[in-house]
Amino acid sequence: MKIEYFYHSMWRLETETTSIVLDPYEDIGYPLPQGLTADAVCSSHDHFDHNNFSLINGDFVKIKTIGVYKVGDFVIRGYQTYHDKEKGALRGENIIFKLSANNINILHLGDLGHLLDDDLIKEIGMIDILMIPIGGTYTIDSKEAKQLVKMIKPRILMPMHYQTKGGKVDISNPQEFCSFYENIIKVPKNHIKLDELDFSKLNVYFFEG
Repeated sequence: MKIEYFYHSMWRLETETTSIVLDPYEDIGYPLPQGLTADAVCSSHDHFDHNNFSLINGDFVKIKTIGVYKVGDFVIRGYQTYHDKEKGALRGENIIFKLSANNINILHLGDLGHLLDDDLIKEIGMIDILMIPIGGTYTIDSKEAKQLVKMIKPRILMPMHYQTKGGKVDISNPQEFCSFYENIIKVPKNHIKLDELDFSKLNVYFFEG
């Protein structure tokens, strides 16, 4: 499997036969990827920086509701959560997606705005790779992300939704989150393959684009 990061909360997962895009954005300061295709596009919630389906070419399945979906090599499970700590009263609902393929479980938290309860974490089950927002303001912040990591117990962390050069969204940079961990690995491009990941301990991968 190949994992690509396009800033903010946008990712593309690709096996030999299937590709999935998560949370494609409109103009928020980053170059819009060109020529992207997918078999399915998942949107965690209906905000412009997470639901730009028009960015993706071709005939694909739109996934923007909770449930279980089978798309090629992937089984995708969507779980109901919220964009804030008031059960959606401030910013609405949020879907977190568990994507399973090639014996790997990836959890994309979208714009999660609260900690998860133990029952939902148990229902979600084992997670190998956690894609977690850390920028605060509209999502959990770095301290809450650290707490959630301890609850979910993933093998790999891939932070997202933080301030980087060019970004127009008012969120924090990743410095505080990085200070919590020793094993920070910078990926000098926007993609990596599973066999390049070190699962021997909890490692944090930052994609430099």
